[in-house]
Amino acid sequence: MMAYLDINDDKRILVCDEDLRPFVSGAYQARYCFERCRRRAVKRAYRQRLRDRAATEKQSTLDSTPSQSLSKIELAAGEKGARSMGKRSNGGIDLSARHQAHP
Repeated sequence: MMAYLDINDDKRILVCDEDLRPFVSGAYQARYCFERCRRRAVKRAYRQRLRDRAATEKQSTLDSTPSQSLSKIELAAGEKGARSMGKRSNGGIDLSARHQAHP
């Protein structure tokens, strides 16, 4: 009975894009039965965009030549080694030169 009254009041029976429930709305652009369904759909779309972006980045990384990837790894290892060497060298002071000054 309520649906009949709603239809006569210039409202349409629509189907929710998210959970496929029928609902009545007077808005021509209505797509969701509740705000909860709209938020769920927006979040799903956002998460899908994140997954697509991550897959694209992963694919572009895999498509790069192995020599380029290896040089990046070697460069990173070299920088890490240089940083750790600097920490162990007592602030850049050469201890062997100091001992040679005394006969």
